[in-house]
Amino acid sequence: MRGEVVGTDNGSAAIIPAGPIVAGTHGFWTITYTVGPEGVGRGGTIRFEIPYGFAAPQLHWRDALGYAYCTGTREDANLHLSLDKPLENDAYVTRWGRHLFVTVAEGSLEAGDQVALHYGRYTAGGRWLDSPVAPFVGTVEFTVATDCHGFHDGPFSGFYLVPGSPTLRLVGGPPTSVCLSGPSLVTPGAVSVACLALDAFRNPADDSDLEIRLTDQHGELLSDWVKLAGPEPATVEVPVPRIGPALVFAQSRGGEKLGCLPLRSSKDSDHNLYWGDLHSHTVLSDGLGTVDDYMRFARDTAGLDFCAIGDHSQYLSDEDWRSIQDATRAYNQPGRFTTFLAHEYSHNSRGLPYYGDKVVVFPDDEAPLYRATTDLTKRVYTDLAEIGPKWRDLGAILTIHCHARGVTSYYDPELVRLLEIYSIWGSAEREGCERQMLPSQERNYAGDFAQDALNAGYRVGFIASGDEHAGLPGLGSWLRVWEAYPAGLTAVLAQENTRESLWEALWSRRCYATSGARVILDFSVNSHPMGSIIGPADGPVRIEATAIGTAPIREITVVRNGEDWHSESGVGHFAHLRLLDTPPSEGAYYYLRVVQVDGEQAWASPIWIDPAS
Repeated sequence: MRGEVVGTDNGSAAIIPAGPIVAGTHGFWTITYTVGPEGVGRGGTIRFEIPYGFAAPQLHWRDALGYAYCTGTREDANLHLSLDKPLENDAYVTRWGRHLFVTVAEGSLEAGDQVALHYGRYTAGGRWLDSPVAPFVGTVEFTVATDCHGFHDGPFSGFYLVPGSPTLRLVGGPPTSVCLSGPSLVTPGAVSVACLALDAFRNPADDSDLEIRLTDQHGELLSDWVKLAGPEPATVEVPVPRIGPALVFAQSRGGEKLGCLPLRSSKDSDHNLYWGDLHSHTVLSDGLGTVDDYMRFARDTAGLDFCAIGDHSQYLSDEDWRSIQDATRAYNQPGRFTTFLAHEYSHNSRGLPYYGDKVVVFPDDEAPLYRATTDLTKRVYTDLAEIGPKWRDLGAILTIHCHARGVTSYYDPELVRLLEIYSIWGSAEREGCERQMLPSQERNYAGDFAQDALNAGYRVGFIASGDEHAGLPGLGSWLRVWEAYPAGLTAVLAQENTRESLWEALWSRRCYATSGARVILDFSVNSHPMGSIIGPADGPVRIEATAIGTAPIREITVVRNGEDWHSESGVGHFAHLRLLDTPPSEGAYYYLRVVQVDGEQAWASPIWIDPAS
């Protein structure tokens, strides 16, 4: 919910050039506002927005990125261009970009007059250069709004939106890699593999015209040449002739390996393996894309088996929440694609405990919305201690989201079942870990890592998500104002791809997290699967772990009570451990970490041994 309303006679706006542009390249634009019947009087202001991801606008240096200036068609009007906000309030209206303000200092503007904001072109070494373009695909809006008479009476911000603000479509660039998706645990026969060409920013490549073929780890051909000609995946039937681990590689005409999908084939298995994202954002809070764009991308482009929309509750109107519930219901297809209803509860300390951010996932496609704040200006916060029991009574799952701190601020074992150990913020495993969480400002994360929660007695499984803000669940890396790490994925061991089966597995913590690679993990203690709680041990326990990586495995590590207890290197893409350990009398938790040579990681959910009686 933007919180602002669209005016009726406050003009229109257009952008030149209006055609698509390749994400991550450079450009220069003119956004032209045409005055409507209301006119713009002295002291009136036109607000222009430059979307995040584009170079930040600046007004003073013609030889620096993001240079902007304005012109007008009425000569007797004195226009003043500024980056300064013309009024003070704490309404959060800059969720999608940075604002510039053109104020009529002298004279006035009449219907049909025009004001143009020229943005992005600058000089360097006597040459004209263009400013950087956002590195993600999708549609961005160069929002235009007006305060035509300087009354600041528009709801929420003092401004009224211009009808139909101009948009720009960003498309993928040339292919540099291939994303392979499909079933991970299979039986001998044939399996469908989706092949999607990605550009240098992991966007779906546009008009890629790339030819690949699929091979196994022995170099045997699995397919003929396949042409990947656009931003949608091609599906290839791949033979799986034998039982055991296998790898499917995407190979270019030049012999380069562009992607890998691990498989494990067996005659029968207790579970299947499903991949998804339970926490990313749309335009309804502080992301991009509609709820329909989000669901279709997750299902049809990223090849996810399940997903949820994790928009911030404090920005959602009742209508927004209904649209998320409607989309959750409409896109749920048992056996093919499962959707969950969810939202993010974001709590910054205002006289209450610092709860941080939590993602609430519901078992059904309807639930009441309990917002994190009582108004959209974030002045008054609700208390998680009061809302938590309501969510528990609804049968919800509360997921800890580490980067916003407050990791050990609230625990109800019947509600708090999962912890997001990785997202595009990075890894929240422990202090000093690889890809440790990125700070949006100077922060000390001490006490807010996954191991801090486990050491505090929290019995939570591990998931990974996007927390992605460009509406690209499963593939994106955009964190609202800058590019971050690639999005993570949650792997769930369930009997079938239905809401009921996946929910049972998530509730039981039979799931694991990866930094985005579809690494296959199996981890057990005394044959109990990840997420289990085992009674006191009367002797050594048997620990077994298997990993099949998308790249050679650098290290596979069993962590016991927050310490790296046992580590080994892999053999190429494969690793297997069989170990015995006598747990401490005070009990223990064990989990598995896998690190590949390319930096991709995976974390199996913990298994707990109760203390000796």
